[in-house]
Amino acid sequence: MTVIWAERALLPDGWAENVRVTVEQDRIAAVEKDAAPQGHRTGLLLPALANLHSHAFLCLDLLLVLLVRALAQWLAPGGGALATSFAWVEGLLLAWMPVYLLLMQKRVYAQGWPMTVWKYFVLGTCYSVLLSFAVVASMAIGLVAM
Repeated sequence: MTVIWAERALLPDGWAENVRVTVEQDRIAAVEKDAAPQGHRTGLLLPALANLHSHAFLCLDLLLVLLVRALAQWLAPGGGALATSFAWVEGLLLAWMPVYLLLMQKRVYAQGWPMTVWKYFVLGTCYSVLLSFAVVASMAIGLVAM
């Protein structure tokens, strides 16, 4: 069991002071407001670690995809076995993104597979719709600016 005490913490209902968080088996077991200092002390506690990690991973993965694509154009411009190898590596990097997000959601939400898969597809659909709106808006802005 790990106990973290923070002077200020961002909770679902807003900012709180003197917050004690109890962690058991890598899961938050209890959150207490206006608690006495105990355990590891910190000034500020934000719940963004999983978000930061997943977005950093996706950014790194996309960077690797672009690097592999650039290497393929540089080292195998005419095709051949090397170009096929680069295509496989690029495909594996692109395929790993959704698999990683599903596994990350399973671990963060700590729910069964059916609920995790359901949330995965609902959130994926929402992100796809938002991305579609952003692409259409960018195209419209581009056409107006011409």
